[in-house]
Amino acid sequence: MLALTFLNEEDYGHIQTSLRQADFTGLIASDEISSLLRFILHSLRNNKGIPHKVFLQQHTSRTDGNRYRWRARMNTPIQEIGALSVRNRGSMDILDQHSFYIVRNTNNGHWIVGDHQMAFGFGLGSGKPFPPRKGWSTVNKGASIYKNGLKSYKSSTGISRTRGFAVEQSTTIGTISLSHGQTNSDIYRNNSTTQGAWQYGNKFMSVGTVFTHGIQSVFASYNRGQVRTGGEISFGSGTPSMVLGFHYGIRPFKYLVQYRNIYAQSMGSMGNPMVEWHGSEISERGLFQGALIRVGKSRIMIYADAFHHHLRKIDGYEFGIRSETKMNRHRIVFQIKTEKKDSENESVYAPLVSPAFTNKNGIKLEHRYDARLWRTDVKYQFVRAGEIKTDHSHGLDLRLHLFRNTYKIELDWMAARVGSYDSRLYFWDVNLPGEMLTRMMARTHHSPGAKILFNLSNGSRLGFKIRADFAHLSLRSEFGISGGIFIQAAL
Repeated sequence: MLALTFLNEEDYGHIQTSLRQADFTGLIASDEISSLLRFILHSLRNNKGIPHKVFLQQHTSRTDGNRYRWRARMNTPIQEIGALSVRNRGSMDILDQHSFYIVRNTNNGHWIVGDHQMAFGFGLGSGKPFPPRKGWSTVNKGASIYKNGLKSYKSSTGISRTRGFAVEQSTTIGTISLSHGQTNSDIYRNNSTTQGAWQYGNKFMSVGTVFTHGIQSVFASYNRGQVRTGGEISFGSGTPSMVLGFHYGIRPFKYLVQYRNIYAQSMGSMGNPMVEWHGSEISERGLFQGALIRVGKSRIMIYADAFHHHLRKIDGYEFGIRSETKMNRHRIVFQIKTEKKDSENESVYAPLVSPAFTNKNGIKLEHRYDARLWRTDVKYQFVRAGEIKTDHSHGLDLRLHLFRNTYKIELDWMAARVGSYDSRLYFWDVNLPGEMLTRMMARTHHSPGAKILFNLSNGSRLGFKIRADFAHLSLRSEFGISGGIFIQAAL
């Protein structure tokens, strides 16, 4: 309503006062507003009421067991309340994993009570539920430093979550963010640790600290024109961990370089940086470089990463190049990727002992045709793995999307001829809202799938998915069925 240009000046003042006080009922009953504003408010109340929305979701999926997810969210102009409960496969507890948060918007910021995400710096002390992956997305976004790291926690993974209090406030000199609470992967088993963070940032720079039990990290970044640089160092019981990044970007070109030297003893339990090894195996040094350039209707991305494992004394590298071309309704992707690293087992050729290597090369081809009411996707993959003895795998994924006003249909068929587990393939599954699942093709077989999503009135939705997983490439082979149900009720 503040964007309207035909109200009295006094009306704008009354609207701003009601927003600050969250008292829309008092605004309607006021004798000081104009008849035109009163008519608008009465019309809104009679039709849809004071703007608010309540969403209730239930998501049930079955793949080697049942997994349930319940989600509730209420939105008003000044606050959001959310709750999540997940029952994982095999769990006897209906509230196996749960979360709750309240977000309150203020004039120049917001505060959060409950579960929230605190992702600052390069992820040595704190990180996101899904860390940045080495490859195309890193080059495309040029995201060397986490941005907008303080927000309510809505992921169902249970990873990188802080349960406590957080506040973010904008001032004339910059934005200040604070977070404090209990966190780690065992937060529901009374084995949590205290973690906190603060960050100050403006359009030129940001600086902050993340601290937890026995670990403290300091990070900073500086932006000027086309250049963005920054780093983070984390101190613990052992050698400090460090990440340094530099990004340069102009309209047709981007370049990113990032150096990392990471040790498990000096990285926070919530740490989630961009690395080669994960979990208990993390202990590495590496140099990542990537570039993106636009040529006409094509976008070319290239990256290279060289790494070394401190404890296992393994060296390796990863290299990839990808082109994306858009021509009218067509999108064509061509991608080559190769990776090579030392093997822990050495090959013995008497009287010599020489190191063995693991080698993996892959090619991807994709084509998309996007029409107004339908879309097709064709994806082909080839993977070769091994050094002395090599295995080859081929995979094909065909997908059709149909779009209508009240429903969407997705039909999928994927098939693969796989040489071994080392040359396995991955394709995106048919996903219901809130899912980001891939299917691993580790044996020769095929798998058709389908999904339908109905858009009901007032924002409510209903969705189903089903997939058949055949044991071989034949339609007469044995098969298993998996699927899921999605229900969203908007009140």
